[in-house]
Amino acid sequence: MNKNTVITLIVLLVVIILGAYYLTTTNNKYAQNQVQNQNPPASQVGQQSSTVTISNFTFTPHTLTVPAGTTVTWTNEDGVTHNVRSTAFSSPDMPNGASFSFKFDNPGTYDYSCGIHTGMTGTIIVNQSE
Repeated sequence: MNKNTVITLIVLLVVIILGAYYLTTTNNKYAQNQVQNQNPPASQVGQQSSTVTISNFTFTPHTLTVPAGTTVTWTNEDGVTHNVRSTAFSSPDMPNGASFSFKFDNPGTYDYSCGIHTGMTGTIIVNQSE
């Protein structure tokens, strides 16, 4: 092998290793977030908590339970543009730092996703106001 071929192979190997590392850490963070947020802690249920953070291609918390009449605000803290799509509401595309709010007046379960990155999903559970 000549010198250029060896250098090319080394660079390719480094790119593959870094890519595998990135995918592994991203998937682990996503999996941890899914496990941690499948059932919100009792302290979250029924609270007036109204913020969902978009970061690392996830909505946090993944599931948010609020009383009817609560306004939920999604804030994009990711380095890429996201949006929020549901059958009940739809946000514009949100670059880093942008926010979108929606008032949940009616009890029910509202599943949503990012229309750009469809693997990003979340749920708002709206209970009858107390």
